Amino acid sequence: MHKARYSVPPLLPLILLFILACTAQPSEPASLHSPPESRLAPTPLEQSWEYKSRDAGRTGGISACSNVPPLCEEYWTSRAVFTGRVVNISPVARHFTRGPHTRDDSKAHQPVRVRFFVTKAYRGRLKSDVTVETSTGGPPWGYDFNKGQTYLVYAKTTSKEYTTLTVEGCSRTKLAADGEEDLKFIGGLPKPNPDILEVEGGLRAVSKPPPSYPREARDAGISGSVFVRVIIDETGKVISAQALCGPTELVAAAEKAISNWQFVPTRISGRPVKISTIVSSNFAP
Repeated sequence: MHKARYSVPPLLPLILLFILACTAQPSEPASLHSPPESRLAPTPLEQSWEYKSRDAGRTGGISACSNVPPLCEEYWTSRAVFTGRVVNISPVARHFTRGPHTRDDSKAHQPVRVRFFVTKAYRGRLKSDVTVETSTGGPPWGYDFNKGQTYLVYAKTTSKEYTTLTVEGCSRTKLAADGEEDLKFIGGLPKPNPDILEVEGGLRAVSKPPPSYPREARDAGISGSVFVRVIIDETGKVISAQALCGPTELVAAAEKAISNWQFVPTRISGRPVKISTIVSSNFAP
């Protein structure tokens, strides 16, 4: 009696290989298999705020801001500048941050409302009791105020209504004891003419010819803003332009250009009046 012999069809191995290939899980790129920690690396936005390290980013610690505005620009673009003592710090329900976000933002960077007793106001019409909003955790999220301490505060507004003063993380706000340079600059600013109405913003320009960029300044890479106090007559014409601060090499060009600006006349009770205000001329390469 002969035993039956079974032979494997020649195509069966190929069929099995095809089935295995179809049912196998697709492999992912190697970058997706990197440790979870690598996914916490700073984004380009975070890097622009100069993170000290990946760990510092998660805990809210960063180095000093690299983009703190120049003193001249910070003062004239602030809605209020004052020295004051912190009398109360309370949490704010709504979200307010100015910097990059991390997964621990909800714990480390809390929006707060800080109430000050104002000891001296330098810019803005302020009462003795002023409240600002900021965020804890230090730059770039906000400024860490301490109750009982006295600060030199640069506050801005976040809306056209100018209803809420905010302190940004990368502003020049500091302890009043450290503000000697700032206070010297502020004290040296020319005083406005008391006989002319001082107006803060809100003017509408009819004509604003741009300044001519001085070749020497451009070649030297000098740029920035020049802030100028102007007096505008009853017809809206600029009759005086006096530079207050800005790169020295750009002052003359800024004053010359602004002297030719024309504004819609300011009226009080229907009558046009002479006013004074601060404007700026920007120079960028």
